[in-house]
Amino acid sequence: MYKIVKTLSENRILHSSLVLLFSAQAIFASDIKIQSKLVIENKLILNDIDQSILQNAAFEKTLTGLKYEAEVPIVVDQLNLKFQLSTAKTQIQKNNEQNYFSTDVAEIKISANISNLQIHGVIDKIISGAHVKIKIDSDCQNVFFDALLSDNNFATQIIQNTTETKYQYRDIKMNFKPFSCTQVHGIEDFVTDIAIRSLQDKLQLQNLVSDQVSKILNDKLNNFKSNAIQQVNSFVQKIDSTATLTLGQSQLRNDEIEIPIEIQTSSDQQYTPSAILLVSNKTTHVNNSLAINKTDFEFLIQNAAAKKLKKIQYNSDEIPELKKLLQSRFKQFFIWPALMQRPKNLPLTLAPALESFSFNLPTETETDQINFKIKVGHWVQDQKVPMVYFRSEADLHSQSTEKLTVAKLSNSYVWDQNYVRKNNVSERISLNLVNSAAQNLLQNTLNNQILSAQDSFLKNLKSVYLSKDGVLEIFLK
Repeated sequence: MYKIVKTLSENRILHSSLVLLFSAQAIFASDIKIQSKLVIENKLILNDIDQSILQNAAFEKTLTGLKYEAEVPIVVDQLNLKFQLSTAKTQIQKNNEQNYFSTDVAEIKISANISNLQIHGVIDKIISGAHVKIKIDSDCQNVFFDALLSDNNFATQIIQNTTETKYQYRDIKMNFKPFSCTQVHGIEDFVTDIAIRSLQDKLQLQNLVSDQVSKILNDKLNNFKSNAIQQVNSFVQKIDSTATLTLGQSQLRNDEIEIPIEIQTSSDQQYTPSAILLVSNKTTHVNNSLAINKTDFEFLIQNAAAKKLKKIQYNSDEIPELKKLLQSRFKQFFIWPALMQRPKNLPLTLAPALESFSFNLPTETETDQINFKIKVGHWVQDQKVPMVYFRSEADLHSQSTEKLTVAKLSNSYVWDQNYVRKNNVSERISLNLVNSAAQNLLQNTLNNQILSAQDSFLKNLKSVYLSKDGVLEIFLK
């Protein structure tokens, strides 16, 4: 059995718990899958879409090698088009229970010019009751026309994890400026009418507008989603670099886009994640957020920190109080008598371990104040043999962008009874020494290297909100 010593009193704890802490074997090694959701506020997207269309409201297209099959074949070497969109307004609409982005553009103006239009062929005309074949070999120079598309709407749906846009307009008006063609004496009106009817290709203009605006909309939505996903990935990777994200099907809600994200990581601990994630009813926010059950998020941090701590070992020379103690038999007699049976100045090895991790938050209140509660310790080893376990229970306070500070600390220690029996040593240790070792572990190892390191996840966190259902919304920078 192992004994916990608090000051000079003794309390019993389970032998198995400390065996697990010391063992480096992954007895319960398994993959843990945690459900979360990326929540992207639609308000941010709607404004961004409208601004993007405004910034790209004027654009040009050039079409070459156009052929129109009319009474006489028409060839256009080059058609130059200039488009101008009026202000856009995007909102969320619903059709058949399916939400979509509806972007209205009141007017789209088009100016077009053709430097050279060729009409070559033979037509049949009835002149004075007789069929007459007329050969036309004509060129039309400097053909200009304007078009106005009114009440334009672009409906963009999120299908699976891609976007699809459909375009429609209420009316189109086209106006051609007068132009003339060569070698058409007597049939000028007939030839120009053929040219105008051929060029009034509304579908062609509709497709050009649709392709341009759809690209703006789809690129903007996909980039917005991609950036938000990258934001979450960066945040999770800073917690656990071995974790992987799997995206589910995006859902467009009235106020937000929700993207289910499964976070998978390996663990040596037994843990059953929450099966259901209920996104809270918090009002809209100016930042993207990750929604995750509080207990799952606590486990994610605890598991990652435990894996990092498992790789860390240091010796007593790195703790000034311990180093001085090992150099003095006089101090050992009063502070840690068991050390007197070891060679003088022989360093001890310390292996840290994280037992539990949680944090306290007020419910239904957005805050950047995070109070962590941890149970942590380290095995002190005598030439790789477990000797005694120093345990610390601490409260750490932090704002999201600042280093954690130790607000409350209580320490105890547990002897390995096999070591005690084999070496017949005293179990007395001064708690002042334990406190010093605990401060070093908490501040220099756990805090500086993991929780408040330069690449800490806290640097990405703006604020948090805990719902009464236990769902944590993490607002990211």
